[in-house]
Amino acid sequence: MTKKISYCIFLLALFLLLVVRTTTADQEDEPLRLKEIVVTEKRIVSEREAENPSKFLEVIDVEEKAGQKVETVTDVLEESVGVQVKRWGGLGSFATVSVRGASASQVEVYLDGVPLNRAWSGIANIGDLAIDSFSQIEVFRGSSPVDFSSAGIGGVVNLKTRKKEGEGNRFTVSMGSFDTYKLNLSRWENFENWNYLIFLGHLQSEGDFKFENDNGTPLNSDDDFEDTRVNNDFQSNDLVTRFGFDASGWENQIILRGHYKDQGMPGPHTVQAEHTRFTTKHAMLAYSSRKHSLAGGKFDLELGADGFWMEEGYSDTKGEVGLGRRENRNTTYTYGLHTNFSWFPGKFSESVQGCFSLREEEFHPLNLFPEREEGKVQSRWFATSAIESEFVYRKLGIIPSLRHQHYWSEIEGDPYFSWAEAAGEAKEEDDFFSPSLGAWIYLGKGLVFKGNYGVYWRMPTFFELFGDRGTTVGNTSLEPERGENFDLGLRWQMENTGIIDRMDLEWCYYQSQIEDMIIFFQNSQRTIRAINIGAAYIWGHEFRFLLDLQGGLDLSGNYTYQIAMDQGDVSYWQDKALPFRPTHEAYLRLGYSASEKWKTWIDFNYMGENYWDRANAFPVPERKILDIGVGFYPPFRKYHLAFSFEVNNLLDEQISDIAGYPMPGRTCFATAELKF
Repeated sequence: MTKKISYCIFLLALFLLLVVRTTTADQEDEPLRLKEIVVTEKRIVSEREAENPSKFLEVIDVEEKAGQKVETVTDVLEESVGVQVKRWGGLGSFATVSVRGASASQVEVYLDGVPLNRAWSGIANIGDLAIDSFSQIEVFRGSSPVDFSSAGIGGVVNLKTRKKEGEGNRFTVSMGSFDTYKLNLSRWENFENWNYLIFLGHLQSEGDFKFENDNGTPLNSDDDFEDTRVNNDFQSNDLVTRFGFDASGWENQIILRGHYKDQGMPGPHTVQAEHTRFTTKHAMLAYSSRKHSLAGGKFDLELGADGFWMEEGYSDTKGEVGLGRRENRNTTYTYGLHTNFSWFPGKFSESVQGCFSLREEEFHPLNLFPEREEGKVQSRWFATSAIESEFVYRKLGIIPSLRHQHYWSEIEGDPYFSWAEAAGEAKEEDDFFSPSLGAWIYLGKGLVFKGNYGVYWRMPTFFELFGDRGTTVGNTSLEPERGENFDLGLRWQMENTGIIDRMDLEWCYYQSQIEDMIIFFQNSQRTIRAINIGAAYIWGHEFRFLLDLQGGLDLSGNYTYQIAMDQGDVSYWQDKALPFRPTHEAYLRLGYSASEKWKTWIDFNYMGENYWDRANAFPVPERKILDIGVGFYPPFRKYHLAFSFEVNNLLDEQISDIAGYPMPGRTCFATAELKF
């Protein structure tokens, strides 16, 4: 469908909806809107789901999980329907997230509403995010709400910092395979008009697991041998403080985050690097102020500002990884302002929501070896304005929205390859309009039919535009990627019906057409260059279910069937399956708790066969990962004491997300938690 057709559909829908009027008839079927939840008959959803009734959203509660298991944000997202993660190794390794077959750069990752996708690389490393400091993870698949400054082609992942009620302390210690240790301390307290939370976290591991080394010949098993991962250790430290206070009816919140990580970079398994290191430092400061019930209760307003600083250091002075010897220290600065509002007019619209934001990002490269040399600063500004309205008529809701983004990209001085097209000073300005339309129909008995259509964009990264000092040539003529998404499905939610305490079932069909995809192509014998010759068509089905039964039994899981085809201009890639996109993925969790004193669980992950490469020459075998665990909660006066033991990858499967970067086999962890 062309851009003109897309805009015509949106404008026609908007025109028709302007004449829609809400009705007060059939009041008993109307939802009762509360601050925290929405209740419709026996169906209960979160506040975030109530704000986005047409979107396919999963809100993952991770607060209690943090004290039960040794897992990361990567592990939790891997269990979510329609989500794929890619890890360059085991615990603590670099990891990215994709949704519905979109690439990692086409999924926007946020931390308390602050974007983590960097203009330099376009992706966010979720392997550095300590799950113990979060309360929820929101996963928007496909369509995204307007309160985010950018919407990804694949969707949005938003991580939310804990906000605890009352007063308390929490201490957690874990230890396990490969000299892995985790220590968390947190303290929270609430007063009449203010509250605070402090979190300290430490995680380290040697990562010296054994793996099957194919010696660089995956088709010949005669030279395979058992090897040990070297230089795979890491240590990370996290500090999180959240301070909230009320003043003149405004809810104010300040969040400060600090992170430091030092890790080895072993490189591919065939020739492991013994000395290469990588360090990450970043700090975030975010302030927001929100006022409810302005203008006689019809208007909510939120104002916010944030800053983000990140420094990454890479040291390979012996030339063990890649070409040549290097030592880099790159720094990124990001600043942002935003305004979000909600208006509840009542007469012709259930709600109108909008967002205005302005952000700037600067990338400062620095070479330290073989001699100190500061690179030229690359910068990008972008401004976003978006508006969305929900029109309700009886049991039907229509939600049109429109997002406009304006980008300024600039590089000063001579880029890395003076002879390339990117040479000299480069400045780019771009404008994008992203219309979308959502709809929902309440069918009764907790059953809702919903669907969405939208157009989304991805700007080229600095790395794609300007290259680097290694093997990548810049290309400032790149066009942005464009994605057109469509989905529809059913969701059925009930509570307290017979033996079922809670039931949540969801099915969704989705499809996505991506044009002008940016891929790297061989430019010469020694260099590669990003060009717009890629295209993809992706469609699939998602199934998700949750059953909490009386007697302490709970069952949850999901299944994704997906076809992702290459439709680009390269003849020998056309109609091939896109790499790292399996056709079948499934997750199943079974939990049982006979009393409040103990519980046990079994997790099963299945991933079907897929491919490492675009030509589909190197298949990735299917995998079956089984995890088991047990938790004990002995009574200990007024304190809450918990012990858990878990075995991950019980079947000792030898797996890799990325070719040449093995992940550990069977691992064991023990955790003790004390809350008082």
